Amino acid sequence: MMPTIQLSDKTFSRLQALAVPFVDTPESVINRLLDSNFDAGAQVGEAGGSSGQKLELDPNFPGSLSHTRVRTAKVGSEPLHQPHWNKVLRELHIKALKKLGSFEAVATISGSNLRKGKYEAEGFTFLNGAGFSIQGVDSNLAWQHSLALAKALSLPLDVTFTWYEKEGAANPGKWGHLHWAPAGTQ
Repeated sequence: MMPTIQLSDKTFSRLQALAVPFVDTPESVINRLLDSNFDAGAQVGEAGGSSGQKLELDPNFPGSLSHTRVRTAKVGSEPLHQPHWNKVLRELHIKALKKLGSFEAVATISGSNLRKGKYEAEGFTFLNGAGFSIQGVDSNLAWQHSLALAKALSLPLDVTFTWYEKEGAANPGKWGHLHWAPAGTQ
């Protein structure tokens, strides 16, 4: 049985103010608040299995990102809502199109499989407003391709993630942080 939590009208209104309409539920807003609290260095008790400390990884050589879940991500100065590895990669492709102006220019600097137009088979996702589709990849390739695009576009890239408590995870239960920014910026 799931626990029932009662909230005052005031607290519920505050949660609603943080919600994305037609996307968030009270639970998703609470989870996002908890995630950001942990990202700020909060400690999880023994039962949580994590110290709350993030491993700062070299963005060029992060090791295995298999069995991870993205918790927060920023492309440039914009945080992504409900981020995941492929969403970071998609956002960078959209920004590349805006900056470079053509599919051909984006395809030249992208390491990803792209197709002009709407194509949603074989793991491809259509990028609304971009006019092309991109094939999804695993977390390791998503990071490699994202980093290459961020460098080509001179856009800061910041991702915080956790490894699942799973065999094969490089650092089960721990938090990781990847950050790249052009020289002279934070």
